[in-house]
This record gives sequence, structure tokens and C-alpha cells, in this order.
Amino acid sequence: MPRALLIDRLVPGFLSAHPDATGVEIGTGLDTRHENVDNGRSRWYELGLPGVLDPRRHFSADILRRTAIAPR
Repeated sequence: MPRALLIDRLVPGFLSAHPDATGVEIGTGLDTRHENVDNGRSRWYELGLPGVLDPRRHFSADILRRTAIAPR
């Protein structure tokens, strides 16, 4: 099973048990993990390179519970 699919299947169960958990995704790239697993309560930090996150912000803006972070 591809890793991304495995994560999409495991994270919702974890968030059911811990609805206010904080997720940290390292090397997020153009991934849409938060949209795939969002439970409406958890916080999500996406860490990625500026060259990837800057163009991504045109399609997916930060929201209150999801923040993309790039090193300076």
C-alpha cells in the first residue's frame, strides 16, 4: 500500500481518539493531507521549502487551523 494512502487511513482513527491533536507534516510539498484527514478541530503545520510553498499558496491559503511554514 502506498505510504500516502496508509497515512490517510490511519490519521482519522487517531484524530477520533485525539480530536484536538496537532499534526506536523515535514516536506509537505504540494500534498493535500490536511484536506484528506481534517476533523474540523485539529491544528496542522506543514513544513516545506519556499520554492514549493510560495506557489502553493496561490491554490491553498493558510486557514486558522492549518499553517504552512518555510525556512528563511
